[in-house]
Amino acid sequence: MGARVYRGVPRIVALTAVFLIGAGFFAGAAVLAKESKGLAIGLWVLAGVSLLLALRFPFTRAVATPEGLKLHGAVGNASFKWSEIASISATKTEQEGALISVRAPVLHLASGKNVPVAPASTYSSDAAARTAAELDQLRQQFSR
Repeated sequence: MGARVYRGVPRIVALTAVFLIGAGFFAGAAVLAKESKGLAIGLWVLAGVSLLLALRFPFTRAVATPEGLKLHGAVGNASFKWSEIASISATKTEQEGALISVRAPVLHLASGKNVPVAPASTYSSDAAARTAAELDQLRQQFSR
């Protein structure tokens, strides 16, 4: 088996758009705040961080290999061997706004820690459940 890549494309597109809009807003506010140097610098920093995140989100992914699961996030990476993962389920992991629920596969580690697979998060409970079931099947296959 080669590596399988999992990505929550609709959520990645939404987060990229939100952070691009945020970067534009902060840059515009920084230009308007030119009389207050401290405020302008702070806004330029926020614009830069927002732009950096917007450029990183399209590259987020979860990669399943025979050795384990690698999570490539917007601000960091993590790797888990299949033997470290006790089970995988799908659940609501966070709320965006008042009405939008984010669902993702969640790794239940042997240490008792729960780790959401954020790069594969989605707005669909069916897609999250399918991804979790497939990852759990791979875990069972390769943790032997």
